[in-house]
Amino acid sequence: NDEMSLEEACKNPAVRTEIQKYIDEANKEISEAEEELEDAEEYVGHAMSCPQHKSVYLSIAEDELKHFEKLSDMLKSHTNVSEDMKHYIDKKRMHMLKKHAYIKYSISKANEG
Repeated sequence: NDEMSLEEACKNPAVRTEIQKYIDEANKEISEAEEELEDAEEYVGHAMSCPQHKSVYLSIAEDELKHFEKLSDMLKSHTNVSEDMKHYIDKKRMHMLKKHAYIKYSISKANEG
């Protein structure tokens, strides 16, 4: 209702339900980002525990990123892929890029030390 006051909107169950959907989605994305960071930290921890294998860990991370990018490009190129799926693929690609950047940065900083 365009005529609804802010106080009425705050008490309206339909409005509250709609707002809760956005809150739930934001919480889900935060949880996914935290899991990605934990995975990256664990990965870096393994690389740091085996200094002679740092370059191997970095190479694996780079290969994983390249593989995911090829897969996501292929999926997005199909005409029957929904916009929601394309958005999901883009979101996962960003998580992969961030994870890769974190791993690469952490390993390069460790190599300096």
